[in-house]
Amino acid sequence: MATKKPVAIYYNGTIWKAHDPPGAGQLDGVAALSANDVWASGTSLVAPAKNVTFRWTGSAWHAVAPAGLADGWVESMTRVPGSTQLWAVGMGISAAGNSGGPFAAYYH
Repeated sequence: MATKKPVAIYYNGTIWKAHDPPGAGQLDGVAALSANDVWASGTSLVAPAKNVTFRWTGSAWHAVAPAGLADGWVESMTRVPGSTQLWAVGMGISAAGNSGGPFAAYYH
């Protein structure tokens, strides 16, 4: 089975462009604070499954480990309008790797 790799695609007003974040897994949520401050989050598909979060800084993707998101699957991410606050929601993962219930987390 082929390893899934995350991909981020955006439209610049003329054409679609792809910028591939590092690592393996899938991305499920994205939020942009500006053109040079974009966050994407999802799940690593390498056991044990864990959250993967990346930040686009205008020239490259960087893996980040925001507090509160390390042990879970982020299913959606959004920016609070008029602010620099991000919210993420998803499903937590227990120490045994099972579903730990829903969670919500924010970054500011």
